[in-house]
Parts: sequence; structure tokens; C-alpha cells
Amino acid sequence: KDWGSDADIRDLIQVLATRRVPQEEAVAKLKEFAGKQPAAERDGKLTKLFAGLLDTVNRERAAIISGIMRFEQRQHARSAELEREGTRIGELKAKAATDDKARAELDNAQQLFDWNVRIFQERQSNTPIACEIPVLIESRIFEMAREIRQLMSS
Repeated sequence: KDWGSDADIRDLIQVLATRRVPQEEAVAKLKEFAGKQPAAERDGKLTKLFAGLLDTVNRERAAIISGIMRFEQRQHARSAELEREGTRIGELKAKAATDDKARAELDNAQQLFDWNVRIFQERQSNTPIACEIPVLIESRIFEMAREIRQLMSS
């Protein structure tokens, strides 16, 4: 838990946890850090590094999953709203056969419905992309853990 008190570890965690930093570059920084540590302290420092990295990545992953869940709740609410709009359009279609005002209202309602469906579908198509982010985070932490373990002597 005291990993946060070591500035070198804190700085390295930011590099290792950032997905924008290529894996090879992160591994090189990790090896450089391990190489600078005295042999007697290396395992302890690498253990602290891993603890901090895991803590940081878990918080990031939890925040992303929470955001995905909020997004899906909003999509569910949008879906219900689209159902209500669809029902209203059906009612307007029935009235439009005999009522000019209902016909004009139907045109506006249909345009709004079509627009809302388009937005809903575009957002829905982004869900699989968003759901890949936690998987990528887990993959990265796994690789970093493996590299850290290989740098340890015991």
C-alpha cells in the first residue's frame, strides 16, 4: 500500500497503465527501472510497483465498466422512448387518413422518430467497442505482471 510514497514508482505506473504507450515501450521502461534498483531491493520495489499498477488499473477498469453500464441504461431508456414514439406514429397514421392536421403532425413525428432511431443505432453500434476496453486493460496488466515477475529474482 505504500507504493504511492515512491515518486519513481508512481511515475512509472502512469507509463505502464497508459494504453497509449506501446507495450514494447512500457516493457523497456520497466526493465530500465528494474535495472537501476540494487539487487537487494529489486524484488521489493517490483512488488510495490505491481501493487500500485494493479490498484491503478483496477480503478480505471471499474470506472470504464461503470460508464458502460450508465450508457446501457440510457440506451434502454431511449429504446422505451422509441417504442412510445412508434406507438404514437401508429395512432397518427390511423387519424391521418381523415385529418389534415394529423397528417402534418405525422410527418413531423416520423422525421423525429427516424432521427432518434438513427442516433440510437449509431450509439448502439459503439457498445462492442466500449466493451473491448476492459478486456484490453486486463490483457495489458497481465503482460505487465508477467514482465515484472520475470525481472524478480525469487
